[in-house]
Amino acid sequence: MLHRFILLLLISSYIFASDEQIILSSAPDGIKFLAVNLKEHKDVKEYNGHHGLKEYCYSKNGRFITYSYNLLGEGYLLSNVNEENRTCIKTNKVIAKNAIGMSLNMDKNKIEELLDIKIKNNPQDVIWQSKKEINGLPFDVQTYATFKFTNDKLVYLSVFTTETY
Repeated sequence: MLHRFILLLLISSYIFASDEQIILSSAPDGIKFLAVNLKEHKDVKEYNGHHGLKEYCYSKNGRFITYSYNLLGEGYLLSNVNEENRTCIKTNKVIAKNAIGMSLNMDKNKIEELLDIKIKNNPQDVIWQSKKEINGLPFDVQTYATFKFTNDKLVYLSVFTTETY
């Protein structure tokens, strides 16, 4: 009876988590940051969320770029649509591209090549998990990415990296 329960639990967890890919290595360096990584956000409306989350939204050529920071880490969002209907500042300071070269409207096959992964679902969640030592202490590093495509072109990319002890 216990064996059946465990088998059912394993099958259920596979079905519910099948849209996630978990990769047991560090994320490619370039995916963690935008090509233009602003550290100061002056004259931009600040949005607040859980765990001290602070977000700043910019727009350029009809694309939306959101920088995110909280106590656990930092990340960004690139999107062709302002899904949360935020007030975004129009600027030429930012580029809707990350440091690895991924940008909105990029072909899915090119993204798979850059990341050396196969994107199976739409949307697709990818989680890179690794460890690193900071000041002699072991930290878990997780990079969460969500990809959305329309006609195999990237229309949404959310990336957030945490380092926890």
